[in-house]
Amino acid sequence: MKNNLSFFYRIINKIFFSTPLFTIVYPSAYPCVFSYKNLFTNFLFFTKNKKINKSVKFFFQIFFKFLMDLLKFFYSPLILIIYFSKYRFIQLDHSQIGTLCLHINGMSKFHYLKNHLPIICLPRTVDKFRIISVFKDIKIINNTFINILLLPLINCNIISCPPYNIDYFTNSKLEKIGENFITKILKDYEKRISKNLFVFDNKYENRMYKFFLENFKKIDLNKIIILHARDYDYLVTSYLRCADIKNYVPSINYILEKGFSVIRLTNNKTKSLKIEGKYFELNTDIFSNRHFQYYLISKSKGFIGCSSGANAIANMFEIPNLSVNLFYLSTWSIKPNDVYIFKKIKDPKGNYINYRYLFRTRFFETYGLSLHKVNKENLEVIENSSDEILEATKEFININQDNSVKEFSILQKKFKDSIPKTSDYSHSEARISKYFIEKHSKLF
Repeated sequence: MKNNLSFFYRIINKIFFSTPLFTIVYPSAYPCVFSYKNLFTNFLFFTKNKKINKSVKFFFQIFFKFLMDLLKFFYSPLILIIYFSKYRFIQLDHSQIGTLCLHINGMSKFHYLKNHLPIICLPRTVDKFRIISVFKDIKIINNTFINILLLPLINCNIISCPPYNIDYFTNSKLEKIGENFITKILKDYEKRISKNLFVFDNKYENRMYKFFLENFKKIDLNKIIILHARDYDYLVTSYLRCADIKNYVPSINYILEKGFSVIRLTNNKTKSLKIEGKYFELNTDIFSNRHFQYYLISKSKGFIGCSSGANAIANMFEIPNLSVNLFYLSTWSIKPNDVYIFKKIKDPKGNYINYRYLFRTRFFETYGLSLHKVNKENLEVIENSSDEILEATKEFININQDNSVKEFSILQKKFKDSIPKTSDYSHSEARISKYFIEKHSKLF
């Protein structure tokens, strides 16, 4: 009976909850809205290239969208009632933990800023990151069949928050869709409302504290730094957002010397580091650790990440953030004492490209997700060296230990003022590492 039930729910999940409410448009591979035009474009592209499995996938998505649009007609009286109420849905993507946390955090705050109350729907059968029941004030509708009935409402943009309000989607001309920026939403919420949405459920917190004591006996819970570096073998990814963990070793040793423990978030494919002292690795592919990571990150004194979704968990709890090896159109470092450094980009002649030029030409928005475009232009992306990461780490630890907001240098101010308002970075109050900006002053 148990196996039959499991198979039954796998089929239900495949039919109703596996379709993302956005699409990557091929062959250019840019993220865009879930529209008939984009879906037909993909269907024809993969059919022409004889990729039958993907053709079938997009044919099903076209049918799914048609079914949702048809049902919205029958739901129209209910849609009208909800439209004039204070409630709004969110179009949640649960495929990866970073996107899941980003959407729950950003879309909930987007609605609160509009004086609406978010309705979060996540079937228990697809909650592979075990976020249901973690938070006291985040109420999630987790019944599978209720979620099916609510799908037409969730898919209705006038009473729901579509992904393009939070994520960076573009049209065929690579122009941004929508006027919202996730960093601005988070900063506006902090200034105008500032209610902590992510208070733990008491039962969850008690269980996780016990789990911590049983598994990390030698660690002081009040002196933990979390590290996450995106692995080259993680999923089907490119080197653009990845990094060599060996370049982090001097920084790990420095943090340990300062009396902190370092816990690195890993997965089944991660290559372990052999470092003496209070260095540990937490494999988040293990379900118990996956459930535990929310608690662990919330108690940490800082999060060192990159262009990867794990940062989104730390952002929910407003943990001080150091982002290194950035090659993306936004950063999780958004507060005044957060720190970040970019990867460097070489042109075909081997010269580093000026960051002001990169921002002025919307480089990160147009190239940040596309290895194809980077290779086509014969560009080379260079990750941060061990000394760049170490000095950024020193600055990050020092400015967050005394809790005093440090003044920006003239060079910092000039660069930040030069960032166009069309970039998410323009809304960040964080600083570029002093060492990095002075070492590469000609690039700023």
